[in-house]
Amino acid sequence: ALKAGTVRVKIRAGWQPEATPTFKGRLIGTNLLIEHGSIRFNGDVTVDGTATPSSQGSAPWLTDVTVVIERGTMDGLPLVNEAKEMSGKVRFVNEQLEIVRLSGTALGSPWQMKGTISQLADPHADLTLHAEVDLAPVAATLLTDLKRQITADLDALEEGNYDAALRHLDRAISK
Repeated sequence: ALKAGTVRVKIRAGWQPEATPTFKGRLIGTNLLIEHGSIRFNGDVTVDGTATPSSQGSAPWLTDVTVVIERGTMDGLPLVNEAKEMSGKVRFVNEQLEIVRLSGTALGSPWQMKGTISQLADPHADLTLHAEVDLAPVAATLLTDLKRQITADLDALEEGNYDAALRHLDRAISK
């Protein structure tokens, strides 16, 4: 959900007799704060795109949307917690996401990503991640996560919730 920031939107609709309507638009968002579950994004985003209804009526629309991210930060990410200095370009075409380029820093180290995720309903990914990793922050983050999970397991055992503690132990052993 959009929590803060400024958004400017421009939409143009084209419709001709016996032709499929086409919608083109641009959205410029500055200082956006977007939350989804425990993940928060803060930054600037420009979205340019085209959408056309499918000729099959109820089928998904045909889309071609490009998103440019500048000065982005994401909090609440699994394993790394935070990604900073994010910038890049992502393109959505129908049921495929192409990461043209995406870069930033996480755990104090720079990273770059590119690739595709197809069939978004049942994703298949082909991604390349390049990173220079300083192992000290990675180890500290993993230890913090491990301590947090052990504390949660001990709390569950103290409350008599043996099933939850055993399920976690079973998952940990099977990894």
